[in-house]
Amino acid sequence: CDNCGGILKPYIVFFGDNVPHDKVQNVKANVESLDALLILGTTLSTFSAYRIVLQAFDAKKPIAMVNIGETRGDKLINLRIKGRCGDVLPKIWQLNASKDFLR
Repeated sequence: CDNCGGILKPYIVFFGDNVPHDKVQNVKANVESLDALLILGTTLSTFSAYRIVLQAFDAKKPIAMVNIGETRGDKLINLRIKGRCGDVLPKIWQLNASKDFLR
Protein backbone atom coordinates (compact mmCIF):
# COMPACT_ATOMS: atom_id res chain seq x y z
CA CYS A 1 0.00 0.00 0.00
CA ASP A 2 1.36 3.41 -0.95
CA ASN A 3 -0.24 4.91 2.18
CA CYS A 4 0.86 2.53 4.92
CA GLY A 5 3.45 0.25 3.30
CA GLY A 6 1.38 -2.86 4.09
CA ILE A 7 0.68 -5.77 1.77
CA LEU A 8 -2.27 -5.33 -0.58
CA LYS A 9 -4.49 -8.37 -1.06
CA PRO A 10 -8.15 -8.94 -1.87
CA TYR A 11 -10.80 -9.52 0.79
CA ILE A 12 -10.61 -13.31 0.57
CA VAL A 13 -8.92 -16.07 2.54
CA PHE A 14 -6.02 -17.58 0.65
CA PHE A 15 -5.07 -21.25 1.00
CA GLY A 16 -3.04 -21.52 4.19
CA ASP A 17 -4.39 -18.29 5.70
CA ASN A 18 -6.59 -18.22 8.78
CA VAL A 19 -10.29 -17.42 8.53
CA PRO A 20 -11.10 -14.38 10.70
CA HIS A 21 -12.46 -15.37 14.12
CA ASP A 22 -15.76 -13.51 13.66
CA LYS A 23 -16.43 -15.46 10.44
CA VAL A 24 -15.72 -18.77 12.19
CA GLN A 25 -18.13 -17.87 15.01
CA ASN A 26 -20.80 -16.84 12.49
CA VAL A 27 -20.51 -20.16 10.65
CA LYS A 28 -20.64 -22.06 13.94
CA ALA A 29 -23.90 -20.32 14.88
CA ASN A 30 -25.36 -20.97 11.44
CA VAL A 31 -24.49 -24.68 11.56
CA GLU A 32 -26.34 -25.02 14.86
CA SER A 33 -29.51 -23.49 13.39
CA LEU A 34 -29.59 -25.24 10.00
CA ASP A 35 -31.83 -28.18 9.12
CA ALA A 36 -29.28 -29.86 6.84
CA LEU A 37 -25.96 -29.12 5.14
CA LEU A 38 -25.47 -29.30 1.36
CA ILE A 39 -21.87 -29.33 0.16
CA LEU A 40 -21.19 -28.49 -3.48
CA GLY A 41 -18.00 -29.04 -5.45
CA THR A 42 -15.20 -29.21 -2.90
CA THR A 43 -12.70 -31.79 -1.71
CA LEU A 44 -12.79 -30.26 1.79
CA SER A 45 -8.99 -30.09 1.68
CA THR A 46 -8.88 -26.93 3.75
CA PHE A 47 -9.66 -27.29 7.41
CA SER A 48 -11.89 -24.22 7.33
CA ALA A 49 -14.27 -26.07 4.97
CA TYR A 50 -13.89 -29.46 6.66
CA ARG A 51 -14.59 -27.89 10.06
CA ILE A 52 -18.12 -26.99 8.90
CA VAL A 53 -18.79 -30.64 8.05
CA LEU A 54 -17.41 -31.76 11.42
CA GLN A 55 -19.67 -29.28 13.22
CA ALA A 56 -22.75 -30.43 11.29
CA PHE A 57 -21.86 -34.08 11.94
CA ASP A 58 -21.38 -33.45 15.67
CA ALA A 59 -24.73 -31.61 15.75
CA LYS A 60 -26.34 -34.65 14.06
CA LYS A 61 -27.43 -32.63 11.02
CA PRO A 62 -28.06 -34.47 7.73
CA ILE A 63 -25.23 -33.84 5.26
CA ALA A 64 -25.46 -34.21 1.46
CA MET A 65 -22.73 -33.64 -1.11
CA VAL A 66 -22.39 -33.21 -4.86
CA ASN A 67 -18.79 -33.63 -6.02
CA ILE A 68 -16.88 -35.41 -8.78
CA GLY A 69 -14.23 -37.01 -6.60
CA GLU A 70 -13.43 -38.36 -3.17
CA THR A 71 -13.26 -35.99 -0.21
CA ARG A 72 -11.93 -36.12 3.31
CA GLY A 73 -15.52 -35.82 4.61
CA ASP A 74 -16.96 -38.83 2.78
CA LYS A 75 -17.36 -40.92 5.94
CA LEU A 76 -19.48 -38.18 7.56
CA ILE A 77 -21.92 -37.65 4.70
CA ASN A 78 -25.43 -39.11 4.60
CA LEU A 79 -26.06 -38.64 0.87
CA ARG A 80 -23.39 -38.55 -1.82
CA ILE A 81 -23.99 -37.72 -5.48
CA LYS A 82 -20.93 -38.22 -7.67
CA GLY A 83 -20.97 -35.78 -10.54
CA ARG A 84 -20.35 -32.21 -11.61
CA CYS A 85 -22.49 -29.61 -9.89
CA GLY A 86 -23.25 -28.03 -13.26
CA ASP A 87 -24.68 -31.34 -14.47
CA VAL A 88 -26.43 -32.51 -11.31
CA LEU A 89 -28.08 -29.35 -9.95
CA PRO A 90 -30.09 -28.47 -13.09
CA LYS A 91 -31.47 -32.05 -13.14
CA ILE A 92 -32.52 -31.83 -9.49
CA TRP A 93 -34.13 -28.45 -10.19
CA GLN A 94 -36.05 -29.85 -13.18
CA LEU A 95 -37.28 -32.90 -11.23
CA ASN A 96 -38.50 -30.86 -8.29
CA ALA A 97 -39.72 -27.71 -10.07
CA SER A 98 -42.63 -29.62 -11.56
CA LYS A 99 -43.64 -30.74 -8.05
CA ASP A 100 -43.59 -27.15 -6.78
CA PHE A 101 -40.93 -28.41 -4.34
CA LEU A 102 -38.59 -25.44 -4.65
CA ARG A 103 -41.13 -22.62 -4.84
